[in-house]
Amino acid sequence: DRLQRGIKLLAKGKPLSPVLRERLLLQRLRRPLEACLAPAQGVAATDIGQIAHELIESWPILAPLCLDEGRPWPLSWLAQVPVNQVTALLLSVSARAGAGVLRHAVLVTLVALGLARRMQASPEVMRTLAIAGLLHDVGELYVAPVLLSSPSDLSLDDWRALAVHPLTGAKVIEGIAGLGAPVALAVLQHHERH
Repeated sequence: DRLQRGIKLLAKGKPLSPVLRERLLLQRLRRPLEACLAPAQGVAATDIGQIAHELIESWPILAPLCLDEGRPWPLSWLAQVPVNQVTALLLSVSARAGAGVLRHAVLVTLVALGLARRMQASPEVMRTLAIAGLLHDVGELYVAPVLLSSPSDLSLDDWRALAVHPLTGAKVIEGIAGLGAPVALAVLQHHERH
């Protein structure tokens, strides 16, 4: 009966203490926690498009990949990225995690789309790359921030904890309805060197 009604794990606005964090980790949720939260003022598709436009204008090296007759064609693909509650949450947390994190994700997306277009990729591949590029480092949200801030001073165990972020990101994305297995696979393989 208790499982059918649900359990209130955290009150709105209450800070997340170490005790509450452990309690949350021990609970088996019906849906992933990311699917249960929504940012108050999250990242929107227009924010992503604005960042992309700024990057294309400020990085001349992107012009051959991203401009067609002077127009930034990747913006239409970025506008199609499904920024639902979960992706908005992940992108918003990423954007707040550090300076340039969201800009990096958009830059990776622009380069991936530009290269895929040169390879005459299908619309489905372009869609997958647009989503995967934006979410490729989402696994870093589950890594201790201290490991991200000083990557040159890592012990072997710390490096392992950081190096697993593609797998963590793929697992998170697998649980998000509508993104699909190809997006999770691209996130999983984003540090592979084929």
